[in-house]
Amino acid sequence: MLAQRRVDGKTNEIPEFAPLLDEVDLAGRVVTADALHCQRDHARYLVAERHADYLFVAKQNQPGLVAAISQVPEQAFPPPSVTVDRGHGRVERRTVRAAPVPAQVRFPHAEQVFVVDRHVTDLSGRPRFTEVAYGVTSLTGERACAARLGGLLRGQWSIENRLHWVRDVVFAEDASRVRTAHGPQVMASLRNLVIGLLRLAGHAMIARALRWMGRNPARALALLGV
Repeated sequence: MLAQRRVDGKTNEIPEFAPLLDEVDLAGRVVTADALHCQRDHARYLVAERHADYLFVAKQNQPGLVAAISQVPEQAFPPPSVTVDRGHGRVERRTVRAAPVPAQVRFPHAEQVFVVDRHVTDLSGRPRFTEVAYGVTSLTGERACAARLGGLLRGQWSIENRLHWVRDVVFAEDASRVRTAHGPQVMASLRNLVIGLLRLAGHAMIARALRWMGRNPARALALLGV
């Protein structure tokens, strides 16, 4: 976790996108974000002002963009990148297709559109769910083929799994009764600090690491260098 900002209860995360990233050096970086931030203003900000690139997944908040990408003919896409992962009691097959941005897609600085098909089965091969995601990126095909785009997307999803899920489930953040003044922001900072320290120390499972630390407080002090 490099930076965080408090979001006013009367709005959402969108107005805080640029102020948050103003604190981070983005030159030459690729910025990914969840579908809420698939916004034209964000694309302009990243490319024109911060000299970065973006990779956005589009969902219901951009119905026109989704419709335009879904209408790109299949023959416009080069051979896809296919990966298969097995774990957590399931098998996930991901197919990523990318093509130069077509005329009907009007999104600032867009160079490619992509389509991701995720097909998940249990270990015996019984289907669990299938999902199709559409997106857009400022990366050209020469800089990012379908395989690299797939890796960037997995990196974005790993944030959900390795940070947001941990905060929501392991730390029960949504159930916290600390709700007034600066308390929620302070507690969020402390949770982020703990997760970061444990990750840097090589702990892959935060819940297990917390139990291990809890059995001997001296271990937590050692982690802090005390």
